[in-house]
Amino acid sequence: MLIRDMAGTGSIVCRSLVGGKHDWTVKWDGVRGEKPETLTGPRKLRGYEVCRPPAVSPAAPTTPVGPPRLDSASETSSPPSVSRPEHWTPEGPFLDITPSRRSSAEHEVEYNDVKASFVLEGASVQQVWRVQNERLWRLYGVERDALGGEANEKLVLWHSTCVADPFLICQDGFDLSYAKEISQRTESTRKPAYGLGIYFAEHPLYSHCICPCFASSIDLWYKGYFIIRARVLLGKCHDFRDKVAEGRLRAPDGCHSWTGTEGNMKNTFDAQALENNPDARRLKREGGVMGRQYITQRYSMIYPEYVIRYTRE
Repeated sequence: MLIRDMAGTGSIVCRSLVGGKHDWTVKWDGVRGEKPETLTGPRKLRGYEVCRPPAVSPAAPTTPVGPPRLDSASETSSPPSVSRPEHWTPEGPFLDITPSRRSSAEHEVEYNDVKASFVLEGASVQQVWRVQNERLWRLYGVERDALGGEANEKLVLWHSTCVADPFLICQDGFDLSYAKEISQRTESTRKPAYGLGIYFAEHPLYSHCICPCFASSIDLWYKGYFIIRARVLLGKCHDFRDKVAEGRLRAPDGCHSWTGTEGNMKNTFDAQALENNPDARRLKREGGVMGRQYITQRYSMIYPEYVIRYTRE
């Protein structure tokens, strides 16, 4: 049964959740100062008097149902629009800004900025695509405006897509179904450290080591790897620090996202991985920094800004 207080007046309307056909009016006598968590029927219970609402005569006038009237000042107002970035071009959703393919000095500056942000030992950036997805940008902008001072925007976070096509993700947006699909296709037995969500790493080494996206698995013409550089709205972010939270199905209460270092990466890799993989050894050694990851379930809080193709020695 659903209980709803009508503007704190002590008059509560209850609706049965089974069929939703029976409404009850609940009057609180205010003597005990407590409200029951559930009501099981039309009875007086712990300070409540429950009775059927009076019947309404068919001839009695009824108030029309509809949206509230706006005053003249707000009637003409509209939600703030999210403008298209001025440096975007009309050339499509993916613009290759690699200097060898673009002669613009502006593109070269942008390319160098992205390249400088991608700090991964032994890696060489080969191509950078700017994502010009107006639909995702509008959703992101509306979410950012709604969060206001609590937006807590991270401009540079990394996401490696494993066997999923990064261009498809940047076209349609991030979705939890991709994570489920990857788990099924790779038959991964590794449980996510922080439950169900879309994960972003603070350092590209984590993304590359945990779930690298081989370029040839997306397109045989390409060599190396793909990775997405995204901007993410964290909002109120709960920090698990060096703890893990396996099996989590939603954000902590009152939060939009959560973060942690996966136990400082101490128990992430088995002995064989540590013996054969220098990246795994570094992650374990510097897990308190390199293991930092952010998780959210709201795709509107994410904008995939660039797709990078890189090779590594």
